[in-house]
Amino acid sequence: MRLTFVLLLLGGLHLPAHAHATPPHATTAGQTASALSGLQAGRTTMQQAEQRWRASQASVTGQFYGNALDSFYNGQAAEVSNLRVIVSEVEGLPRLGTARFSFFDGVLFRIHCSFAAGSRYDDTVQYLSSLYGAPMSSNGQQTYWQNGEVWVSLLADSHGQPVMQQEHRKLARLVRTSNVEVYAAYVVAKPGSRSIQKP
Repeated sequence: MRLTFVLLLLGGLHLPAHAHATPPHATTAGQTASALSGLQAGRTTMQQAEQRWRASQASVTGQFYGNALDSFYNGQAAEVSNLRVIVSEVEGLPRLGTARFSFFDGVLFRIHCSFAAGSRYDDTVQYLSSLYGAPMSSNGQQTYWQNGEVWVSLLADSHGQPVMQQEHRKLARLVRTSNVEVYAAYVVAKPGSRSIQKP
């Protein structure tokens, strides 16, 4: 019996793949990384994002078209749908609060999310630095990173909770151009009855 045990040790005892796995409901820093690190503005497709959300057992609580009037905001509650932009609201991502993912022609161009209640700003800066490198600037309430066309900002809200936005600048510019085109088509379709001031 003792000889068999020694032979197993020398031969390399192989445990099943799940033997060292983290329990499915445990929340770790690694799980937080999986909530954001695999989702990058300018690269991730909507299909890839949805696969990651399913793998994280997160739920899409809302999905809607973008509002072309975001590029002409005038304080009025009005909407002109831009069918090239789809926004998904997601809940249940590890250690995140509310999360909104915006796609243009099926490619992620913006992430806006808050972190779970009790998250410390300094800890969140450290976590995001592990993903995006050293920040360009930081003053304790505002921190910014840049990686090519991708810009990341972290702000503390009125309650001190960290809120992050990641945006692919080139795609964001294309979205604004698309919004102008959609709104122009909307105005042409309804001559004399609509304007940028009164949509």
